Amino acid sequence: MSDFSSTDDHKPDGVRYITPPNVLRQKIGHGGIDALRMERAERFIETNDFDFLPYAREYLSQLERRISQSLKTPTPECRDLLSRPTMELKAGGGMFGYRLMSEIAGVLLDFLESVERLDKDALDIVSIHHKSMTVIATSNLKGPGGKEGRALAEELYSACKRYYRKHQIKKA
Repeated sequence: MSDFSSTDDHKPDGVRYITPPNVLRQKIGHGGIDALRMERAERFIETNDFDFLPYAREYLSQLERRISQSLKTPTPECRDLLSRPTMELKAGGGMFGYRLMSEIAGVLLDFLESVERLDKDALDIVSIHHKSMTVIATSNLKGPGGKEGRALAEELYSACKRYYRKHQIKKA
């Protein structure tokens, strides 16, 4: 049995190592993002007057339509179709100050990634997450949601855990 060490001074005979060009590295350069540039970007996000709510409403409408579609004709693609608007809600919620919406969307994404097929119980859980995020959007509830928001997020997480137990889904 040969010893193939990873050091450059010991290469097996007849083996040629090829290092492909790193196109992304060539585009962005080396090192991190300049601290001043990062500070300006963060300040822009904090002080801009961008209204995320119209986008959130559209993503919530997409999610609602896809839940209805999944209830009528469940397909293997349904999980991905439900995940897309949920990812947007998680990202946009986090970026534009709707932390509770972002957290609930994150719980839903984790749930969608964990279930193998979307049965009626799973779609009920997706639906209650959707309804919760809709309340947040219609109430223009920014931030973490306080004590009530924490209780809501915990209850949604608990509903997912009950589903995992019932359907014997192992979660790390």
